Amino acid sequence: DGITIDTMLLSHPGYCLGFRIHYKKRRICYITDNELFPKDNENFEPGYVKKLLKFIHGADMLIMDSTYTDGEYAAKIGWGHSPVSAVVELAHRAKVKNLYMFHHDPDQTDKDIDAKLKTAKNLLRKKKSKTRVFAPAEGTGVKV
Repeated sequence: DGITIDTMLLSHPGYCLGFRIHYKKRRICYITDNELFPKDNENFEPGYVKKLLKFIHGADMLIMDSTYTDGEYAAKIGWGHSPVSAVVELAHRAKVKNLYMFHHDPDQTDKDIDAKLKTAKNLLRKKKSKTRVFAPAEGTGVKV
């Protein structure tokens, strides 16, 4: 029926796939467990980032692992999940239309998630980005 689904191996200690669903000129990218290592980390792979940017480029909706604040991430490098600032940077560079942050740390409260959303919005505003960001609650419906 004209639906195309592509996959990409993600950066996670266990195998994990990301998905790109293309239907009627709309693209949804679902990037589950994924770690965007800092450039100064020995595990940083510029080729991986370039491939991921291409995979999500121009997506109407990017649903992406945004587990940690930057402060939390410093103690959890290598766990397979990304900090908000890295996710925002990636979405902005890929010209994603709408970023949906998900896969939050189970110890985070709703207030913590709201704070991550505020941080993401501020980062995008500073970049004068066209990317919009959301932190949907359980049961939220979205029309693409």
